[in-house]
Amino acid sequence: MEDPRARAARTKRDRTRRALLDAADSAFGSRGWARTRVEDVAQSAGVSAATAYNHFPTKHALLAQVYAPIINPLLAAAREDITAGRPVVEALTDQVRALCRLCARMGGRARKSALPKTLPHACPRSIRLKMSKPR
Repeated sequence: MEDPRARAARTKRDRTRRALLDAADSAFGSRGWARTRVEDVAQSAGVSAATAYNHFPTKHALLAQVYAPIINPLLAAAREDITAGRPVVEALTDQVRALCRLCARMGGRARKSALPKTLPHACPRSIRLKMSKPR
């Protein structure tokens, strides 16, 4: 059986990490990656900068974790495409469409995050229109 204090510490650590990731996603989307400091993310999450750096040693590490749930499936698909020997343009087109569909499914969160700003011209017009409609 697990020690209740250890469980409470892990729960707090998980909540802090989630708060940092949510604050970073919002900050990267509103200010952009270059103008967002880890200190700004920490303040938005309600923790000290030292706590933020304990969870994410660099801004790059924080960025990677914010977008890992989105990027990892795309990387897995890319690896499969390479293994299968698919033509590059065809594979990239599918990747961009998958990213656009994901942004459309994310709804409001996609509008707040930096993802739709990365390839707005690459998304099919119908998906761009869905993403721009207020809910």
